[in-house]
Amino acid sequence: MSMKGIDISAWNGNVDIKKIKASGIKFVMIRASYGEGHEDVKFRSNVKKCNDAGMPWGAYHYSYALNAAEAKNEAKAFLKIVKSVKGRTYPLVVDIEDADSYKSKRGMKIKDEIPVIQAFKKVIGDDLMLYCNLSYYNALKKASPSLIESLDLWLAQWGVKEPSVKCDIWQYTSSGKVDGSSDRTDMNKCYTDYSGESKPIEKSTSFKKGQPVTLTANMKVRTGAGTS
Repeated sequence: MSMKGIDISAWNGNVDIKKIKASGIKFVMIRASYGEGHEDVKFRSNVKKCNDAGMPWGAYHYSYALNAAEAKNEAKAFLKIVKSVKGRTYPLVVDIEDADSYKSKRGMKIKDEIPVIQAFKKVIGDDLMLYCNLSYYNALKKASPSLIESLDLWLAQWGVKEPSVKCDIWQYTSSGKVDGSSDRTDMNKCYTDYSGESKPIEKSTSFKKGQPVTLTANMKVRTGAGTS
C-alpha cells in the first residue's frame, strides 16, 4: 500500500491545492528554504493552502553546506522557518543533491556529506529525513551505515517500476502532470503514514526509527519524534 504525493517549490508557481487534492494526491512536500536562511517565496502560501484544504504536508531544505559548521547554520535557519508555521505532520527533509554542481565545483565528494548530515540530525533530531538519489544513498551508506540507516529515506529514482532500496518516500518522476500544479511536477509514493496529528519540532529521542505500528501488510504508521 502506498499514498501518492507531490513536492513543490516556487518553481511550481501558484498551485491550487484543492484541485491537487481532488485529483487524488494525499500529501505534499514543500520546499521551505535553501542555503543559509533563504526562504522559498511560496513556502508560507503553500503551507496555508495545504492547511486550508486539509492536505498533510512536510518541508524540505536544499542544502549548499560544504561542512558541518555551514550545515549547522543552515539547519537552524531551516528549523526557525518551519517553526513559524503550523500544521506539519510529514518529516523535515535535508536535500543534499548537487543539482547545480555548487559543491562538486568546490571539491566536495559524496562522502563529505556525512558531517553535513550529522550536523542536520543534531539540530533537527529524529524527525530528520534524507533526500538523495540512489548513487548518493549507496555511497553514503557505505561511508556511515549507522547514520544513514537511522534516517527515514526519501529516494529519488526515476524511470524504474519500483525503488531499488527500501525507502519511506519514493520520488519516481520529475515530469508528472497534476491538475492544479505546473506542467512538470515531481511525483512521489509514500510507504509510511505520517498523516497523524501535528507534532512539535524539537530534538527528541523519545521515538526511534524502526518502531512503527503496522496496520496493514505494507504500510507502517509513525507518529514522529517528540510524540507518544
